[in-house]
Amino acid sequence: MDTDTVQQEFENIGFEIVEIDERDVLLYELSDGSEEEDGQYAIVSDEDGRIPETMESPVIVSIYDDNDTFQWSVTLSSGEELKDLFLRIESAEELLETLQAIRHENIERYDTEMDSYHE
Repeated sequence: MDTDTVQQEFENIGFEIVEIDERDVLLYELSDGSEEEDGQYAIVSDEDGRIPETMESPVIVSIYDDNDTFQWSVTLSSGEELKDLFLRIESAEELLETLQAIRHENIERYDTEMDSYHE
């Protein structure tokens, strides 16, 4: 799968390609009418900070506030997982809650792996 196809897959679920710091990124506006999410946005990248080259590779979803300040990020196993998530969610609030839950699961899994490593 080429980058153009991946970009199209993300555009189909509401992402747009914008240029930030002279680099193209996939951006999703999280505003859905509620004040809490107003101005927030998400950027999707691969592990190198670029637009993913395949939908099968891991993706990082980074959340920024209305002042363009990084808030938190979460790694998903693939672009396909993110696409499936977008097809299921009904609001920006639900999206953020689901991504936060995945983030906490990732942290717990990492902590468990580190604990067993140090035993």
